[in-house]
Amino acid sequence: MHVCADALDYPLPDATYDAVVSWLAILHIPDRPRLLTRVARALRAGGGCYIEDCIRQTSVTKENLDDLASFLYGPSLSGIAEYETDLAAAGFRDIQATDMTENWARFVATRLAAFESDRTRYVRVHGVPAYDTLRRFYAEIVRFYESGTLGGIRIVARLP
Repeated sequence: MHVCADALDYPLPDATYDAVVSWLAILHIPDRPRLLTRVARALRAGGGCYIEDCIRQTSVTKENLDDLASFLYGPSLSGIAEYETDLAAAGFRDIQATDMTENWARFVATRLAAFESDRTRYVRVHGVPAYDTLRRFYAEIVRFYESGTLGGIRIVARLP
């Protein structure tokens, strides 16, 4: 099922789903503990979740964190430990977190280079303002990874 709604308010029936997946979304939800509790309630016993999300690195500087907050709305952006704590508090077990930062840093740098190399076509189709906006987004994400501010995580967890 795919629903476009507020994840903190949408009525989810209890014990209905076998799995929940999320790609780069939970960092944007302002109350991650509440969301994960709702997800756990919606899963059947033994159900699982698969999450890929951005994380805040421990080497972040105050200046980079402020830049990140103003650029990438991420009220639930945290480190790996906080993410695991929230999952456990929601009732998840067998929490397996994999740091994807190195892979994602390479990916976003490659994506930026590919985007820049296709500028002529993109501008012809979408215009200069759209190109400039997206190029700035890609460049900032690359900078956040290179500065040690932003990381990536893959989490697999199950309910008992």
